[in-house]
Amino acid sequence: RQPIGLLNVHNDYFLGEKALTSLNGKPWRVYRSTVHKSFTPSALKQSQKAIHVVGNTLVKAILSRLKCSETPAVSKQPVLPLMKMATIDVFGLAIMDVDFQCCKKLELTPVASAFEFLAGEFTRRLETPWNPASWLYKIPTEANRRHFKNRTFIREFISKQIDQAELKINQGQHTNTSNNNGDCANLLTNILLTIEAEGTKQCGNLDEDDVSKSAILDLVMTLLFG
Repeated sequence: RQPIGLLNVHNDYFLGEKALTSLNGKPWRVYRSTVHKSFTPSALKQSQKAIHVVGNTLVKAILSRLKCSETPAVSKQPVLPLMKMATIDVFGLAIMDVDFQCCKKLELTPVASAFEFLAGEFTRRLETPWNPASWLYKIPTEANRRHFKNRTFIREFISKQIDQAELKINQGQHTNTSNNNGDCANLLTNILLTIEAEGTKQCGNLDEDDVSKSAILDLVMTLLFG
């Protein structure tokens, strides 16, 4: 699989240089294996639980709004925005054990709004490849400033979650108490543990640059946009 130059420019500025969609050869195989190994039984159960929790929260929020509303117009709600809220909430709970509360508030919270903007901006730029402003990310345009602001906001948020997960690992508070195999229900923690294991193998599957915080952040960004 050979990378596409112009597409990689967008991938690098939205997801990061170590995003799975930009990697090729051995680095791609190693990170694909890392993600695959991170989907442990407990992580899959956590994902299923997150879907149920978010679904129930969304239903309760809709019923509550209908009950409190006196206008018939409120009964008509577009489905797509609700599905986006549910998706981002499920991702937060299953991957990072964070509740974004989009379904509870029936509106996009700051992180979700930033993701929504970046997803739309990514598509817009892909659809206008002939426009230099679409792939020149460092020129001073309003679109580039908004892109930088929202991308920085999301990456700083994920970076804090990585720091918290690493702290729990170092303190030995990351394991799932429901079993005795050291398994963790948090997918982000499983990714960190898997990367640590791969990087400390005698043969050294991962280089130092591959296990950097920036590389892990790019991997989580890929999962988020996926």
